Amino acid sequence: MLHAGDLINDRDANLEWGEWFYAGSFIHATVPSMMTPGNHEYRNGVLSSLWRPQFTLPENGPTEALKETCFAIDYQDMKMISLDSEGFDESKEAKEAQIQWLDSVLQSNTKKWMVITTHYPIYSTKKGRDNKELREAIKPLIDKYGVDLVLRGHDHTYARGFPKNEGKGLTVVEDAGAVYAVSVSGPKMYESKDQEWMVRRGEYTQLFQIITVSKDTIKYGAYTPIGTLYDAFEIIKKDGKKTLINKVPETPIRLKKDLEKGE
Repeated sequence: MLHAGDLINDRDANLEWGEWFYAGSFIHATVPSMMTPGNHEYRNGVLSSLWRPQFTLPENGPTEALKETCFAIDYQDMKMISLDSEGFDESKEAKEAQIQWLDSVLQSNTKKWMVITTHYPIYSTKKGRDNKELREAIKPLIDKYGVDLVLRGHDHTYARGFPKNEGKGLTVVEDAGAVYAVSVSGPKMYESKDQEWMVRRGEYTQLFQIITVSKDTIKYGAYTPIGTLYDAFEIIKKDGKKTLINKVPETPIRLKKDLEKGE
């Protein structure tokens, strides 16, 4: 299970952390979890003192200050990387260390699939929430090394797409590059704005994703809490070629203005 930050609202709220662990119940003891910190796990640039005592995460990041927040794991034939985007935003040292470290990790990677998770979106869903410095620092490395999937949070809405989409809405795309997804599973919701990089977006809708990885294919499905498929795609990587197949269902797009009307 992967959590893209902001597991709680207040980094030091024992009640909220208790609710998080209670909600996961036995699942936390039986299914491995990977989490990256969000801005709500920080305050004034300082990570919650509860983060490291309650999680056991890899300690292979670039600096002592980024231990168990910026790290990489190998999951079968996949390299999964957590970037501490709040640390990136708050500290020049953390920013430079993560850029250099990410370059090294991707350069030495021997796994077929590469996935990055970080809290702040590299492509945001609304004006005023853009993370230009993060994008300018990280996207060149994503493109250079052929990262497949970038999973983000923070914007409290849903959007999924890729930069070359340009509003074309194609079903089959050769060499689409990395696919970027922003999602929210909690009840705190924001509005978004349609942009050309988006293939699918949604507002005021809690979603979770099931991502299945096989030898040549990544299958991605985004579901509402009652199990309705809201978005889907496949990435096929074979014989040196990578193909994106968009499988957006006929489910109506969910926007705040329509939900307020009861539609």
